Amino acid sequence: MPHELSIVIVSYNCAELLLKCLQSIHRQVTDFSYEIIIVDNSSTDHSEVAVKTDFPKVNWMSSGYNAGFARANNTGIRASTNRLILILNPDTEMPAGFLQKYVSCYKEMDETCNLGISGCRIISSEDASLLIGSGIEFPSFKRTLFANPVIIRLARMLKISLERKYDAHKMHGSDHPVDFVSGACAMISKNKIEKHGLYFDEDFFLYYEDVEWSYRTKKLGYTNYFFSSVTIYHENSATTKKSGNKENQILISSFLFYYKTMNLLCYYIHGALMSINFLIISFLLKRAGHHANHQDKLKQYKIFRNYYFSIPYTFKRNPSSSKTFLQYVEPT
Repeated sequence: MPHELSIVIVSYNCAELLLKCLQSIHRQVTDFSYEIIIVDNSSTDHSEVAVKTDFPKVNWMSSGYNAGFARANNTGIRASTNRLILILNPDTEMPAGFLQKYVSCYKEMDETCNLGISGCRIISSEDASLLIGSGIEFPSFKRTLFANPVIIRLARMLKISLERKYDAHKMHGSDHPVDFVSGACAMISKNKIEKHGLYFDEDFFLYYEDVEWSYRTKKLGYTNYFFSSVTIYHENSATTKKSGNKENQILISSFLFYYKTMNLLCYYIHGALMSINFLIISFLLKRAGHHANHQDKLKQYKIFRNYYFSIPYTFKRNPSSSKTFLQYVEPT
């Protein structure tokens, strides 16, 4: 059987979910062989023993510390030996025929376009809802501007629509090009990764690394694509929702994405606009009597002030082997 696929899974204290994921992979029937590489971020739940007992052929690698999503995936990608790479979350389960269908779709599309990263339909394993992780329009200055309450009110007065034209629930019923692909389940050619250095940006600890990865891939002229006919089930954020810092981590990772995709002057102007948005929205929430939401917005603003303008000093544009990653730390 030809060697086609390397499946890279990053795990962190999710033994039960990981075993379910592996069971669903091993139930797949394919006309190609594949390898499974698990990169563990120093779990303490005996994941390694459980996996090696039930799935001894799996390539288990240890980061030695909680390296986050980007660095651990890069470790797995570099260790892979096959033509295609499937980045997969440990809290996913594959239905019958998933691997065969996904690889076939990727290969067929790669023959007709300059295919970059491909994604698929992701369905919640908890309530069968559609989980939206792939789409169009990267986070940008324009989107932040259109979130300003004054601009929104002015647009309504002038009867100008500021809403995004991409209807994900509708579009995810058909195959189509996208800007960004969810890192929960994404396929790409290893040759393209190696040719352009298209590894995940290790400045990201968690969240937005897949958006930035998609951004660089598209800038190189590749077409990122969504396959509606390929479906996987996902327990959304199962490995992170126990932490109360998920939303805060998403927020600061979005700041890093802006830094990566804007010139420095635009980044600072954008920061000023974000600051104005936070303050206006907070004021309006307080005036409307939404005290809980008002307090939440003030907490977000505090995180914004603590992180946004320090990012340029922490993450220089010149590469360095000693760089840290952007991880949210709860204030003491």
